[in-house]
Amino acid sequence: MSAQQPVDRPRNPFATAGLVVAGIGVLIQIGLSAGSVLLPLAARGSGTSLAQLAIVFAVIGVLLLILSAVAAALGLVGLQVRRGHRAAAGAATGIGAVGVITSLANLVVPPLLGALVQL
Repeated sequence: MSAQQPVDRPRNPFATAGLVVAGIGVLIQIGLSAGSVLLPLAARGSGTSLAQLAIVFAVIGVLLLILSAVAAALGLVGLQVRRGHRAAAGAATGIGAVGVITSLANLVVPPLLGALVQL
């Protein structure tokens, strides 16, 4: 009985690029989670206003939204390619889609909550 040789499939550059972009987005999101605690503390000591801090978080949120959308789009294109690894393309699509939903929620929910608190 001989061991099966792995099938050598050609690379899918869209899937690989989508997975790399999605990974970068996840790392930035993790950094943003830590930053959401550390940045306000640093801002308080430096005299930065809440409005300036909100702008920083909004810019990071928009960049994450764009990164996630790019990852999802590359994953979708990678799924359309008939050759290569489709699992990486599926993972990039899923991670990118979750990133888009999360980024949109992070950009919409805080202002709504702020408006509700002021009522």
